[in-house]
Amino acid sequence: MRNSLPFVSLLCASSLFVLGSCGGGEAHDEHAGHDHAPGEHVDGAEQPNDHAAEMEERGAVDLGSIEIAGATLVLDAAASPTPGETVTINANVKSGKLPETLRMWYGLESAVGSMKAKADVHDDHLHVDVEIPAEAMQSPMLWLEAQAASGEKQIVSVAYPETTK
Repeated sequence: MRNSLPFVSLLCASSLFVLGSCGGGEAHDEHAGHDHAPGEHVDGAEQPNDHAAEMEERGAVDLGSIEIAGATLVLDAAASPTPGETVTINANVKSGKLPETLRMWYGLESAVGSMKAKADVHDDHLHVDVEIPAEAMQSPMLWLEAQAASGEKQIVSVAYPETTK
């Protein structure tokens, strides 16, 4: 019994050292050892969405969401359309999968007087720089054309505010 006392004392001391090292006022990663990313909450509570505030801060225009080629996309534009300028349109996948090819243009469905631009597609989002025609058009819209690998095309339009002068 006398021989085991130093072992028990050593065991207790080392346990206190290990337990005390995490709470001893030292900075540590509060997410270390957790199976979720920082900022992600596992309790199911909805976190505030700062997307609208971020868009307003950078002058972006919310274009809503659309369904095209089996995907639901949430769209925003970097700015209001200005004749003769280029505007970046961003789209994030809300559901489904991005189409094989996606093109956009501003103007008429026929694209007469407009330039079609092919989107730069990433994993779950895309960006495309759309030229706003310098010539005035009656009832212009933002048009999206999705093309599947089979070659089948689908075209939808999105209301986009009138051009600023």
